[in-house]
Amino acid sequence: MTTYNNSKIFNKAFAELTELYGKDVPITILNRYYKEKALLKNSDLVLLFDTMAEVKKQAKNDSVSTWSRGTYTASFIAFLLGATDINPLPSHIVCPSCNKVTFIEPNAFPPDTPNSTCECGKVCHVDGYDLDFEMLYSNLTNSWCEICVATSYRQKAHDIILNHLSKYKICFVKDEKYLERIYLADKLDKEYKEDELSHLAHITLLPHYELQLLDEIEKATNTKSGSCDKEILARLLDKDFDGIFVKGTEFLSDTAQKTNPKTYYDFLKLLGLGNGTSVWKNNLENIYNKETCSLATIPSFREDVYRAVLYKLMEHGIYDFGLAYEVSRLASLGIYNRRGIDDTTKKALLSLSFDNSFIEFLSKIIYMSTKAIAITSLNHVSKLMWYKINFPAEFESIIKNAHMSTKKST
Repeated sequence: MTTYNNSKIFNKAFAELTELYGKDVPITILNRYYKEKALLKNSDLVLLFDTMAEVKKQAKNDSVSTWSRGTYTASFIAFLLGATDINPLPSHIVCPSCNKVTFIEPNAFPPDTPNSTCECGKVCHVDGYDLDFEMLYSNLTNSWCEICVATSYRQKAHDIILNHLSKYKICFVKDEKYLERIYLADKLDKEYKEDELSHLAHITLLPHYELQLLDEIEKATNTKSGSCDKEILARLLDKDFDGIFVKGTEFLSDTAQKTNPKTYYDFLKLLGLGNGTSVWKNNLENIYNKETCSLATIPSFREDVYRAVLYKLMEHGIYDFGLAYEVSRLASLGIYNRRGIDDTTKKALLSLSFDNSFIEFLSKIIYMSTKAIAITSLNHVSKLMWYKINFPAEFESIIKNAHMSTKKST
């Protein structure tokens, strides 16, 4: 249970909620807010969200790039506070003038959805990446958040965090890679060893070289990157990754040839497949079939497994998520792969009309990341691709110099 008063932070989040969606907040959105508030009210996470938001706010004022990473990006309250740029609500169109909200079809993805004009005449904003708050449950008791900043901004980010938490007892630990963990230490009543801090709420501050490059390109061009467009998508689907790091590039390229991606959402799914799912490396041909399966339906993320089980539960009149959460958690961490699936869980899944191939699939997963991680990666890759297309000389010069510096340092 938290020892901090979160009421002012919740008030701040609610004020932003009504700013974005008006005083007559749609029931779906209001329900999400109050569900999270009920679950977060006794968690240290709320204070961490507010601190992360302060780092991002000041970094933006300083024209410095940041990434918010980890399961907390599935929190709508974290988004309202500014701790993450990813809106986890279901995909929707909102008018910035009259606040009219229209939810759009499942699997609709903001970069693939064209802007529209509201009845009031204003251009609407497409938002919502459809993330499940349940992915955050393990963080409610073991609270932590991670933020990445450009390498040159590490000390400034450190100072911002310490200043924001100045009225609390804190301690921090750095490792040899310059990664830093800043702990809320009010619960410590004695001298401590580093390995005794794991139970404390903390922020991980991680300097990131790729963010440094992005900031250098932006400074050299004196231009903010544009939004996702058809040309960026075409280059991504053409696997034009020279100068742009994409995890699992070889596997991603091979998978793209087999699955024929056409949209940003397809590419997002490919990023999920390439980000450690491992099960796909030798089994894609056995699972993917153009006649019965598509990129949209392949389980690429932790959320995909969660929803697959959740929807089966609902079909059987069970409107609780316990089994869905546990199966997705254990599968995504590779626990089923290492220990096997227990008989009780197997029987439960079979009773929900899953077949043995799905159970076998779960047992092959070594690691499965969340959708939010892939969205963060997609946004970053798209920004770099925008500069590569629109400022090729500056992009090539900075990337080339970066590679030369890396070689000299090794």
